[in-house]
Amino acid sequence: MSLLLKNELRLRLGAQGCAAEVWRAGWARRPAAEVRVQGSDGAQLEQALDALLDQGQALPRKATICVGDEFLYFAVLPAEGSWQHAQAQAEACFADSLGGDERLVTLQLSPDGGQWLAVAVDAALVDGWRQTLATQGVTLSGLRPGLFEDLWRWQLAWPLDDALIVLMRDQGVMCLGVLAGAVHSIAWERCDVSQPELWCARVQACAERLSAAREDGDDGEAGSTVPVVLVPEHEAEAAALQMLSPMLGWQVLSRAATPS
Repeated sequence: MSLLLKNELRLRLGAQGCAAEVWRAGWARRPAAEVRVQGSDGAQLEQALDALLDQGQALPRKATICVGDEFLYFAVLPAEGSWQHAQAQAEACFADSLGGDERLVTLQLSPDGGQWLAVAVDAALVDGWRQTLATQGVTLSGLRPGLFEDLWRWQLAWPLDDALIVLMRDQGVMCLGVLAGAVHSIAWERCDVSQPELWCARVQACAERLSAAREDGDDGEAGSTVPVVLVPEHEAEAAALQMLSPMLGWQVLSRAATPS
């Protein structure tokens, strides 16, 4: 728990829903109000704000958005040179691969400290969120990639060996490959997560590619598959994944837990 100097509106926005929390200034252990709305029509943010207003909540003047992976582009870059050099390299990387549309780009060191994790989001998308908030007198003060927030939760227990960390999302799975404790790859796999055979096949393919990359290294173990760790998007998903994982030999974590 930490002292909050001003009221805050904290949002987690995905392609199929939005979670909103109102935090009041002071030593708060939990939000003063929270809502979660479902929908994929592009009005999730507006609906979440309306739901808070329907509860009689006064919206804080400042808001931050944790942006779902389905809205983002990712790249892994070597942690070489200054932050400014890495930022320019990331912007050039996304411009080359995605074209010339305006994007906001941010960086964070991977938990092992050996790579930059680069993230981009379309500027037009952010402008739309900013305008929606402005209609209620709220200013967008910050964006946080969902992946970065989850990595922050784990950094005290980051894997020291090999693993495929799979974050369950509304519209797919985010697969983060780790070899010898270092981030090797990021793969966003868009698929119907209501169909286990679909997303499990995507995860298995990512695990096989990561295993092949390990075998190409000096310390590769031929024939072995890297461990797979599933992190549910919502706590309610954990029970269903726990039933599925023994058949596949995968581990399941709750969002409150950290990998060992």
